[in-house]
Amino acid sequence: MPLQKSSLTIDLPNTHNVIVLKEPAFLSSSRVPNYSSQEVYELRGTLELFLPARRRIRSIQVKLQNVEEAVVHGRMSRRLVLDETLEVSVDEEGLDRGVHIYEFNLRIDSRTPNYDRHPRGGTMQYLEATVQFHELFSRALTRRIPLIFVSHPNGEGFIPLDHVHRDYVDDLGPLEVSFKTQHLTIAGYIMVEMYLPSPAPALEIKGLSVTLEQHTSIHDNGHLVETLPVDTHTLLEKGGREDCLMRAPNHSAAIRCFYYVKLPTDDYCRPSTLEWSMARLRHQHFIKFDLLYKKEKLRCASVNVPVILPQCLLSVDSVTLPTYSDAGYPVPSKRLWDQPLPQYYNNCSCGKDSLTLKADAEGVQNLDKFTPKKQGIWLTDLRHKEESISSRDSYEEIRAAKRVNEYVVE
Repeated sequence: MPLQKSSLTIDLPNTHNVIVLKEPAFLSSSRVPNYSSQEVYELRGTLELFLPARRRIRSIQVKLQNVEEAVVHGRMSRRLVLDETLEVSVDEEGLDRGVHIYEFNLRIDSRTPNYDRHPRGGTMQYLEATVQFHELFSRALTRRIPLIFVSHPNGEGFIPLDHVHRDYVDDLGPLEVSFKTQHLTIAGYIMVEMYLPSPAPALEIKGLSVTLEQHTSIHDNGHLVETLPVDTHTLLEKGGREDCLMRAPNHSAAIRCFYYVKLPTDDYCRPSTLEWSMARLRHQHFIKFDLLYKKEKLRCASVNVPVILPQCLLSVDSVTLPTYSDAGYPVPSKRLWDQPLPQYYNNCSCGKDSLTLKADAEGVQNLDKFTPKKQGIWLTDLRHKEESISSRDSYEEIRAAKRVNEYVVE
């Protein structure tokens, strides 16, 4: 019979290690975790210690750390944002052979930086349990698992996006651009629609594109230190200055286009940093819709919309029925931004097929009855409620705000 060895395991609620943080009830300007005045997340778990024979225990510790690195002006800076150690009470007389269960409870400030990886820095969280024995020359028993901190912008449930932009542009007339999805995450789909109820006769739609801009900045002690170059991802590109996607007829007709656009996976795009986070590496995102058209001159109308882009681990499945499993992935001793994301999450949006993600965007749960919408640009009848098209005068107040950037293309 093989010799049995002592073992130590960590069990977390629902057996998953994705920790979802919510906006604190009271915001603070302090950059240090606070567990008395801030709304905290309580991380509860159990330690399971197996002993093949009676042994004396010196101590049992549970440690929770959040390590953040950032390269500022060519120099690497590391800080421990969270460093909590809990001593577990044990029987000094010794423990008999068998399995021993210990509960623990750790508190996490909701503002603690989330998991992140970027060429200019990163953030990693892990939980470590250590058992020290009294015997001479005995080796400590250690178990370490990674944690993934993510912030839910709404606290819980689905994360919808429903932005409709209306304006008046010369030659185009009334312009409506919408960005919609029932659940927004990295690697998911956004439904983009454009509607021109009364374009000028003979107007040519030359091209259109949708891009995602990621603005990253580095902060220290709450102050901006460095702004990095904007990272731009092209999500959709149709036509060009030499093409003609659609020509407006002389009779009354509207122009409509609809497309599903897929957001990049987390290998190419980081989640947005929420306002209350203490993270030094901060990300903001904007979705940009560009319409290239020509009447007498070649022009471009551009709509730029700020969005909060949540982590891909907040997929539809994870916010409704979590089924993550703990595979005991070790935390490697590399620099944080060199560490791969542990690939054992069943509900990450990055691993879903396009049909499922499109159904998620439309809020459809039964894939057997789901058919994606028609994509493209076409002529259509006026929507019933807009048979009477608003005049340019009714859009003057909106135009004054300059929400659409309209310019001549050289």
